[in-house]
Amino acid sequence: MPPKQAKTKSTKQASKKTTPTETQSRREWTEREKKVILNYLLQTIQSGLSIEKPTASIYYGRLQIQTSEFENVTPTQIKNVVKNLKKSYDAIINWRNQTGEGIVDKEYVRDYILKKCPLFDILDEIYGTRASVNPPFIHETQGEYDDEQQDGAAAEPSDPLGNDKDELLDITEYGITHSEIEVEIGTENNTLDEVGTAPSVQKSGTFDSVNRKRKPPVMTSMGLMAEASKQRSDLAVHRLQFEKETFDRKEKMDMQALDLQKEDFLLKKEIELGKLDIERQKNQTFHEVEMKKMALEEQRLKNEERKLKLELAKYAS
Repeated sequence: MPPKQAKTKSTKQASKKTTPTETQSRREWTEREKKVILNYLLQTIQSGLSIEKPTASIYYGRLQIQTSEFENVTPTQIKNVVKNLKKSYDAIINWRNQTGEGIVDKEYVRDYILKKCPLFDILDEIYGTRASVNPPFIHETQGEYDDEQQDGAAAEPSDPLGNDKDELLDITEYGITHSEIEVEIGTENNTLDEVGTAPSVQKSGTFDSVNRKRKPPVMTSMGLMAEASKQRSDLAVHRLQFEKETFDRKEKMDMQALDLQKEDFLLKKEIELGKLDIERQKNQTFHEVEMKKMALEEQRLKNEERKLKLELAKYAS
């Protein structure tokens, strides 16, 4: 019987069937490509505009037209890259918020952040609260999400701190071409140009109308948990301090009460001893008086006896 040939890795890969959609939906995104996308978002924010408006497909379709290296990807794939980068940024921000202030070295924190999220600085300019850069607007794209759910599009559930690969969808799943995207973008641009002529939506030098749309930053759930934990710790410290002060006051009052009881006992003892001494002296004086009375009585009896003897001697003679 001939020996069984071992299956090699190449034969396994050859035997595995892959569809064109599966091979195209997985794409390696380089740091340069991610940086180009983030710079596009940053330029939008610095211009006082909202990202992913009017829709994500149109917004990232414009980037495809501007950059030739994104011709073979879909706007949804670019959006998913942004979503994964945002997850990575949120995760590293949560970690930094949970790190004790003044306990961990700043250089260590900085090195760890750049190690886990190399594009942290530009992400912080986009999603952070720096004074030099306007923060992004909070907006909802419900219609766009509904379209993605109907087409089966979803972002890769990857590790927020280690998103090396982005599992994204292929353009063929949407049944659209770049020419259709360009036509849609042109139509939306014309609409936006017409709307832009209205006085109510014209941009001012200080972006007053835009700032009114901007919402204040909301603390994340991890930040709330960390703040609640800090408040509980502070409350526990204050409670222990209060209990210690109460115990010290009670102990001091108990010691003072014991001192008063001791002084009262000594005073009562001294009074009792004084009474006993007076009673003893009184008894001693009474005894001495009685002894003197008895001595005088005895002397009187002796004198009476001598007198009687003299009387008897007188009668006898």
